[in-house]
Amino acid sequence: MVPKALTRSVMTEEEQSHSSATGERKLGSLRIAGLELAARVGWLPGASSNAFSDRCRKLAATFKEIFARVDAAFAKAPNSEDLLWLRDNAQQISSEMRAVSNDLGPLTHIPHVSTKDELLPRVLVMAQGFLDETGFTFTETKFTEFCLGFEEAVPLEFHEVGALVASLKLILLEKIAAIGVRLVEEPTATPGERITKCIRTLETVSQTSWKDLLEQLIPFDRILRQDPVGCYAGMDVESRNTYREKVAAIAQRSDRTELEVAEEALALARKAQQRRYTDPRIKLRESHIGYYLVGEGDLLLSQRVGAHPKFGERVRIVLRQHPAEYLLLGIAVLTFVITTLAVWLLTAASTPLILIMLSMLFLLLPGSQAAVQVMNYLTTNLLPAASLSKLDFSDGIPDDCMTLVAIPTLLLNEKQVRGLVEKLEVRFLGNHDPNLHFALVSDLPDSPKPAPEDDALVDL
Repeated sequence: MVPKALTRSVMTEEEQSHSSATGERKLGSLRIAGLELAARVGWLPGASSNAFSDRCRKLAATFKEIFARVDAAFAKAPNSEDLLWLRDNAQQISSEMRAVSNDLGPLTHIPHVSTKDELLPRVLVMAQGFLDETGFTFTETKFTEFCLGFEEAVPLEFHEVGALVASLKLILLEKIAAIGVRLVEEPTATPGERITKCIRTLETVSQTSWKDLLEQLIPFDRILRQDPVGCYAGMDVESRNTYREKVAAIAQRSDRTELEVAEEALALARKAQQRRYTDPRIKLRESHIGYYLVGEGDLLLSQRVGAHPKFGERVRIVLRQHPAEYLLLGIAVLTFVITTLAVWLLTAASTPLILIMLSMLFLLLPGSQAAVQVMNYLTTNLLPAASLSKLDFSDGIPDDCMTLVAIPTLLLNEKQVRGLVEKLEVRFLGNHDPNLHFALVSDLPDSPKPAPEDDALVDL
């Protein structure tokens, strides 16, 4: 006779194996469903609509009416769990509604598809298709499989990937609103669909950590990760998003897709890596894929893909290519204009020429100062500051990026020196990374005679 414990163990392993196989089949069916949805809808290049803003506006009006009547409906059916959930989650639903409206409202030019009835943003059709396929439930794995299946046929654009989460929430909110209308109109009727499931799904979507999940859905991200110098994969999220935004912007101004723009940038970086340079630092810089996206090589990449910059971007390109001419010539012209205008307004027509020339000479200094202020204002508006790309050291500083944090200071007295050393120790204890070091870069105050080498503060 087989022992009961062994029997239970064998049955458990069989059940786990069967459960795993069932889960894989479900995920496979979701990938197929995404692929089939991509084949059914027809993409319309250049199409745009206000579908997002119109639906958000209509949805907001519907919820306003629902929340105005939910208390009265709950009074008629105090045992209704659905009405209780709707009433208790009113604030959360309103908050999600405002966030979705802010995220999706401005998106009018993302890719659209034609369905049987209307023209809709592609991501909205994807969100509807996924929730219909899963019965308005959500897990990260299911959603990823569905999206990857869709992208096997039609790669998504960068801004579409960013709109996926808000599109999911919009479809869920519309479903909650449809059920809510029926609940407040007939509170005692037996509900056909439960609003509790939709609200739970909305909470799950809101609480999901989307950073890593969405990154794997960006089609050209895997191309950027092939950066010849390996920097892109080690950057923080903000820096990687800056690179992706640049790829999307160049693709919008050219006839190339985002994938093709990313491939061209990678090809330029690889070609630079194969060239010989006298300075290895220049080779390292030009072999980085970001050099052609956010660096000095962006003009070369734009030329290679046939991108056509907007007028404002062309102005900025010219200014960056000729900074000295722009600044010096601009100050000179503005100084002349300001002084001439001031003299013209403050002197009469009969004023002798010599007096006018002397007046302009006296106004030259204040006029030039005003011109510098105007040029500084124009420069900060025409050439806004951009954040520098950063590596992600949250998991530690690698050996090839060993860092010394130097604190410059003057050695004034013993108490001050001991305080500096204590603060240095605090910084060290708060940062235990083996590749991060701290040091004081110190000097003695100015003195009419050379400081002795055996100064007591230096020895301390």
